[in-house]
Amino acid sequence: MADLSDSSDEMASDIKSSKLAGESTPQPAERNKVVLSEPSEELAKRLLTRVGFNERLFGYRVDWSTGPMQVTLYSFKEVVIFLSNENARISPALLAKWMREVYGDSKLADKMEDAIKQGESDKERLELVSNIMEQRLEQCKEIIGEETEA
Repeated sequence: MADLSDSSDEMASDIKSSKLAGESTPQPAERNKVVLSEPSEELAKRLLTRVGFNERLFGYRVDWSTGPMQVTLYSFKEVVIFLSNENARISPALLAKWMREVYGDSKLADKMEDAIKQGESDKERLELVSNIMEQRLEQCKEIIGEETEA
């Protein structure tokens, strides 16, 4: 039987030294950094407005003690905030479809669909999509300056 103690000690040393050097294991969002084109001012304004009753989304916040709780979402910003909760659950494909059909942001939807293909698990897919949506929200805030929700 091979002696693995030396290699595991070296591995532990490598991990410890990389942490001391400030390195970390790349997260899914870091591995697959997406570059979004700048939205037009018109699109940015649209993304910062609330949608109507028929265009709303439903997500779920899953808690071990209460189970899934439905959350109704009426704006792009609400979705981004919702996704920042680690217990948030919603279909990434549904989010991409919503961005394309309701807000008309096909470039963002395309990037989201690409990210979905790259994810290895539902959790990772949702995290990748969430990071892309967060980037788009920041772009909109920079363009508009003030957050406006109609």
